[in-house]
Amino acid sequence: MIGSTVILQVMNLLFNLMPLTRCYGLRARMLCRAGVDCAPTARIIASARIATTNVSIGHDTFIGHYALITGNQDARIVIGSNVDIAPRVVILSGTHEIDMLSDHSAGKGAGGEVWIQDGVWIGANSTLLPGVTIGRKAVIGAGSVVTRDIPPLCVAVGNPCKPIKIWNETLNAFERVVA
Repeated sequence: MIGSTVILQVMNLLFNLMPLTRCYGLRARMLCRAGVDCAPTARIIASARIATTNVSIGHDTFIGHYALITGNQDARIVIGSNVDIAPRVVILSGTHEIDMLSDHSAGKGAGGEVWIQDGVWIGANSTLLPGVTIGRKAVIGAGSVVTRDIPPLCVAVGNPCKPIKIWNETLNAFERVVA
């Protein structure tokens, strides 16, 4: 476990020496060597950082500039196929329990799996917190903070992120969600 984390960090350093938007196949192979389950067709920008090996990245998935994928080593992050992750998105599978009895408020580490299903688009500067699932073909608006599951086929925005439109397959159109 520790060896693969060190290898992953070395790979992240090597990414800095590569062109930002080229060598996608090489980066995917390097991530696989470091212990990340990464499809060979994934396109990961060189400035993105993956700081845990407990990650799966599907086919034809794009991970943008300065994205950060990190968290608890015991909680998986599963990114499906055909997913688009915009710049500066943060995906976290780890957190801490609140500890009011010790010197630090951040207590014992905890985690929750993150599942991003096929066809999802996550807008720039969004944050996904531990324990969430984003349903197939959902769109997460820029700057959103995802604190709970998002259903498939919807547009969701805000802090906390919530659906504002749901795709009606019969009408082939979005319908507004009435709160």
